[in-house]
Amino acid sequence: MPISARELRECIKKLQDRKDITKRDISKIVSFCKLRKTKIDPDLMQTYEEWFKAVADRLPEFGNYAYTVPVCGFLLKNFNLDVIRAVSKCLDRMSLLDRAARVEIANIPVSWTKTNTERPTFALVLKFAGDLRSSDIYKEISDMVSLFEDNFEEKYGRPEYDLDGSPGINVQTLYVQSILSVAYRKKMPIVRITTEDVRRQKKTDIVLVNPSDRKDLGKLLSLTPDEVFDQIFSQNPEFRKISKTTSLKISVLNSRRIFDETGMMMERYGFLKEKRETAEDDEWLEVIR
Repeated sequence: MPISARELRECIKKLQDRKDITKRDISKIVSFCKLRKTKIDPDLMQTYEEWFKAVADRLPEFGNYAYTVPVCGFLLKNFNLDVIRAVSKCLDRMSLLDRAARVEIANIPVSWTKTNTERPTFALVLKFAGDLRSSDIYKEISDMVSLFEDNFEEKYGRPEYDLDGSPGINVQTLYVQSILSVAYRKKMPIVRITTEDVRRQKKTDIVLVNPSDRKDLGKLLSLTPDEVFDQIFSQNPEFRKISKTTSLKISVLNSRRIFDETGMMMERYGFLKEKRETAEDDEWLEVIR
């Protein structure tokens, strides 16, 4: 049964008194997220805004109250913009794993799940904050780190992670997908976390790997997309005629082959670059001596 404004105010009072709500309270609070398009009473709507503001005030401390926060916009179709803003504020104060809307894993180790069945890929679609905590994989991915630097999109532009139906592939996508191809070939567990800005209806992808695996990919990650384009991609006949600002139109069926090839090219270039720099350092030491 949906919650009333009076009951929700009682829950707000619990949070203000530094207490927590019950699991039964959770199911009643999220009821309007699960209903089809429904008109919510103005008083209850206002109380929902106050509820999510109270939740934000308690975050990032995690309790039952956090499980009431939707992580995807379609669950907020019954609420007004003020409530959506309050939910967005909650998500901003949560960890990456707690606000995840989708988790996809490639090369998942057998030990990560209770099924003891090896699966090359694994995916979870999540609806509310903290849903990932109850999964087998939560503990395993908690210590993983971001494969690409946090400001990658700000510096180089947004790469594409889903290639189906993509009108074209830009240089950033070639760079990211080529490195992911190398990681996949080396059987490294790769976790892709998708989060959603519920206010702007914008999704963001972050790729996680084990710290030791990121270190192994250090040579590739030390290269920039511009350097890779100038030194590798532009030398390939399939890429030679495109500029850095042009989307390369290739079929999805050919994309994996191309990324495998460019990934191996990046590995060779990174190795030769390191070897050349080492030789130059040795020559400089000889001059000093």
